[in-house]
Amino acid sequence: MPPEEHPPPPPPPRAVTEEKPWGDEKLKAWRASPATGAPFAEHPYGIAVEPMTAPANAFRTGDHLVTLAPNGDYTTVVRYEVVQK
Repeated sequence: MPPEEHPPPPPPPRAVTEEKPWGDEKLKAWRASPATGAPFAEHPYGIAVEPMTAPANAFRTGDHLVTLAPNGDYTTVVRYEVVQK
């Protein structure tokens, strides 16, 4: 069989990973969103992980809402670690 007629090789096995998001004490919530609905060719596997300083309804409830003075700042630390097993 000429080389151009060989079937393509199978895809490599998916790596098993462990994700470890970490944030300092200022982070009160995390939001995780799968890539559901995204074109598989562009985003075959994935998840978005967003650190949040307040829960999603903080504007309504005031829970953990950060209010800054003019020219104020607010700093937090986030680290993502992915370990392939």
